[in-house]
Amino acid sequence: MIRLSNALVTVLNCIFLVLGVALVGYGIYLHVEGSTPCHKFLQDTVILLGVAVSLLSSLGIMGSCRRKNLFLWLYLLLLLLLIIGLAVVSIFIFVVTANNAGKKDHHTDIGSFSSRLQKFITGKNWVVVRSCLADSQLCEALINSTDSKNILQRNFSPIQAGCCMPPANCGFKHVGGAYWRVTKSGMTSKNKDCAKWSNDTHGLCYDCNSCKRGFLSNIRKQWRHVVVVLLCVLVFTILVFIVSCCARKNNSKKSLI
Repeated sequence: MIRLSNALVTVLNCIFLVLGVALVGYGIYLHVEGSTPCHKFLQDTVILLGVAVSLLSSLGIMGSCRRKNLFLWLYLLLLLLLIIGLAVVSIFIFVVTANNAGKKDHHTDIGSFSSRLQKFITGKNWVVVRSCLADSQLCEALINSTDSKNILQRNFSPIQAGCCMPPANCGFKHVGGAYWRVTKSGMTSKNKDCAKWSNDTHGLCYDCNSCKRGFLSNIRKQWRHVVVVLLCVLVFTILVFIVSCCARKNNSKKSLI
């Protein structure tokens, strides 16, 4: 039983170690290739996560292979902190992505998003996000499109529809690529986003409220997917914690024999 529990802890932590090294490598790759603020934030997060996972798994391997309870105690303490951290982050994301009370969940209603999410679209925060969106290939499919007749019938995501084309109620006519023009009858809506539209590929509707709504909708959807992943990791980490506790207990019994 002693060998089995220690062997299981070693195998699980070897998997974690490989994952940690892979994360560090991916973070370095992003550091070399990435140049936007979005890439910088992602690469720093990935590298820090990879280093933390590598150190934690190395500690677990040393404790299980050498059967040193000091290492296992420290490993279990850090693992417990990780479990608490995962639980707190999961709850935080769940609360942040919840709809505001009394607000209807429409893509056209920024008020339906939590106040914490809305911070992404205020002041300097939106300047950074806007730069990342403009540097990405978000609107490439629409810019390269030559099908002007059916452009509004295509299935664009909320963020593409909000950032890459003027609102449908503006009455603009798609000429081709990123170019839209006002019809002879003029704008058919008092929507402020209509005046913010730009045919410049670096302008488009990135300053429109519809783009901000689409961005928040995309963030909320992605974060909800992250919660599912975090919960799976949390369950797996709890199992590793239980097995590690058994290994530490068995090592203590052996030292008494």
